[in-house]
Amino acid sequence: MESKKGQEIKTINKIQNGFAKVVEAHDHVQAIVDKEAYKSFVEFRRWLHRHRMKPGRAHKLSLTIMALFLASCMVFIVMNHFTIYEYAYNGRVIGYVHNQETVYDVLDVASEGLSDTNKDSRIKFVANDNITFKKTTSKNKDLDDNDMVLNKLTYMTNIETEAIGIYQDGLLLSVVENETIANRVTERLLKKNRVPDKGMKIKKIGFKGKIEFKPLKVMINGVQGSKKSEETLSQGGTYTLRHIVENEETIKDIEKKFGVKADDIADKTGEKANKVKSGDILTITKTVTPAKIELVETGTMSEIIKYKTVKKDSKDYYKGDTYVEQAGVDGKQVITGTVTKINGNIVHRDIKHKEVLIESVDEIILVGITDRPKTAPTGVFMLPTRNYILSSPFGPRWGRFHTGVDLAGPTGTPIFAADGGTVIRAGYFGGYGNCIDIDHGNGVVTRYGHNSALHVGVGAKVYKGQEIASMGSSGNSTGPHLHFEIIVNGSPIDPASKLSF
Repeated sequence: MESKKGQEIKTINKIQNGFAKVVEAHDHVQAIVDKEAYKSFVEFRRWLHRHRMKPGRAHKLSLTIMALFLASCMVFIVMNHFTIYEYAYNGRVIGYVHNQETVYDVLDVASEGLSDTNKDSRIKFVANDNITFKKTTSKNKDLDDNDMVLNKLTYMTNIETEAIGIYQDGLLLSVVENETIANRVTERLLKKNRVPDKGMKIKKIGFKGKIEFKPLKVMINGVQGSKKSEETLSQGGTYTLRHIVENEETIKDIEKKFGVKADDIADKTGEKANKVKSGDILTITKTVTPAKIELVETGTMSEIIKYKTVKKDSKDYYKGDTYVEQAGVDGKQVITGTVTKINGNIVHRDIKHKEVLIESVDEIILVGITDRPKTAPTGVFMLPTRNYILSSPFGPRWGRFHTGVDLAGPTGTPIFAADGGTVIRAGYFGGYGNCIDIDHGNGVVTRYGHNSALHVGVGAKVYKGQEIASMGSSGNSTGPHLHFEIIVNGSPIDPASKLSF
C-alpha cells in the first residue's frame, strides 16, 4: 500500500506539473500574439504601398491603428489579470481559483478523501460534470490554492447534493450519487438472484413492482456507495440521511419524500422535529425492507417435504412442560411445473406432475396439562437467603477447591429452598455440619451447610422459597454463614452461573 508521504509527493508533483503547463500555455499564446501582431503590421505596410498613400496621411493612419491594437492588448491583459474562476459542486459554490487547473489537479485525491470520511458514501468528483466552473472577477474574493481546494472538497459533509433515490412502488429504498450507479446496483442485484434450482430454468426475473430513479436532495454523508446500496436493497436495514429544509417544505412533505413517519425525523437537538423552517438541517432515520425480486422458474426438480408438527395434550406432564414423543423426519419428492419465488421464497406453484420419493414423518409433541405441584422443581433457582455478604466465591481457596459459595450473615438468618424438590439429606455431615441436600430431578442437587437448625427431614417435599433451615456456624466454620452448592450429575458447578450474588 502506498504511504501517505508518497501520496503527498505525488500530489505536489501533480501541482507543479499543472503550474508548468499553465506557464507553457501562457508563453505559447504570447508567441502567437506577437507573431500575429507582426504579420498584421507587415500586411498593413504592404496595403499602404499598394494604395500609394501620402507619407503623412499613411503615418497618421498607421499610428492610429497601432494605438488601437495596443489598447486592445492592454484591455486583454487587464481583463486576464482580474478574471478568476468560481468552482461549484452540483451548483453549490465552494470557492474561487485563479485557473481551473488548480481544481483539476486535486479531484482524484479529494474523491478518495471524501469517500474515506463518509464510509458509506462513494463520491466521485468529475470536472465539468458535478464540478463546474464560472468566470467572474477577483474583486473582494479570496483565492484558493491546491491545498485549500483539497480540504474544502474532502470535508464538505454539510453540503447538500442532488442525488438519486431508488424507489420500488413509490417507497424509497436507497440513495446513490447518480443514475449510472443506481442502474449498476439494481442490475447486479438481479444478476445475483438469477440462480434457478437444479433441474429448473429461468422463465422470468425482475423486480416485483415498479423500480424508479428519482432526483433527491440530501447531504453528502447520506449518499450510499454502490456496495452499501446493494446491501441495503438485498437485506434491508436502517440508515440515516440528513436533509436541509427547502422553502415552504413541511413535515408532511418530508414524510412523503423519504417514506418515513414524523417520529423518524429529528431536529438538530436530536429530538422529534415538530416544526421546521427553510434552512433547518434534519436527521432522518430510514428503515427499509429488502427490494422484492420475482423469479419464475420452470422444469423438473427435487424438493424437501417438510415434516409437520403435531401437538397432543398429556396428563403425564405438568403445565408448561413438553416432551417429544416422536421426532419429525423430512420427506422428498420430485415435481414438474412452474414455481414463482419472491426473494427466494416460494409464493406460487403450478405443478403439472408430482412424485413422492420419501414420505415425511410427523413430529409429535406431548404438552403437559396437569397442574404443577407447589413442590415440583421449576428449573430456575432463587437466592437461598437474604441480607448476606458474599464472603467466599466458588473456586481455589487456601490450597484447596471451594465447591460452593459462602454467604455470611447473623446466626438464625432464614435459609430457603432454591427450588422445589425432595430432601435427600438432613443431618450432621462431616465438615458441612448441619446440612441439607435437596434433589430437584434431572441430576440436579442443591446443598446447604453449616446451619444452626434444620426445619425439614429426609423425604420431605419442599417448594421453592420454603424456609428449610437457620444460618449457623456448625462443622468446619469460622463464623455464621451458609455454604451453598449446586451439584449437576455429581459434579459441583459455580452457583454464580445460575444466580447473581
